Amino acid sequence: MNSDTKSDTLPPQKLDDWFLDLLECPGCEYHRPVKLNSAGTSLDCECGKYGFPVRDGIPILLVEEAVVLNPSADPAVQKGAGS
Repeated sequence: MNSDTKSDTLPPQKLDDWFLDLLECPGCEYHRPVKLNSAGTSLDCECGKYGFPVRDGIPILLVEEAVVLNPSADPAVQKGAGS
């Protein structure tokens, strides 16, 4: 077998829903759930303030790596609550 045709890297694994359901935002004191964005490149906090990168199929849940999606978002306010 020719080693030039052998790939040294594997494609990223899909993040399973059961695993995503376990994750919480480490950036806000309310630890809101995070959801995978439509592109699959970020886990976004339910409050809308933080986005955490997903690199090679691995969620990077470090506040230092987070992108502030909406600086005025209030983690105390749960989206979808109320009327």
